[in-house]
Amino acid sequence: MKSRLLVIATFMLSMVWAHAVKAEELVVIVNPDMQGSMSHTDVARIFLGKSTQFPSGELAEPLDVDPSHPNYHVFAREVLNKSPSQLRAYWAKQIFTGRGLPPKSAKDEEELRTLVAENKRYLSYIDSAKKDDSVRAVLKIVD
Repeated sequence: MKSRLLVIATFMLSMVWAHAVKAEELVVIVNPDMQGSMSHTDVARIFLGKSTQFPSGELAEPLDVDPSHPNYHVFAREVLNKSPSQLRAYWAKQIFTGRGLPPKSAKDEEELRTLVAENKRYLSYIDSAKKDDSVRAVLKIVD
């Protein structure tokens, strides 16, 4: 019985440790020509269609990663304070009432980084390890 409890305790501890090691740091990225920083509120307002401008007043257009990507779930939870299902319901209501459309999405982080690097109006989020000098981080998000 003791050995069974030890195995279970070890397994549970390894699962907690694996989750802690797996915690990702995402960064919200913009074109390097964009100036200033952004708050969680600024980013959330743009991604929820409540604002179409960066704090500087320039036009902003959000780009999401595909909803099946793990970063989508982290971003929804940590920045938008919604689960993916709550986010789907939010956008269904916005579409139905004619108030807006969800952000365009890209298949992966490399595509997001390229699009943001090429266009000043885009902002998105990627794993901080995949950020390079072609984009600028304006907000860090830790899972």
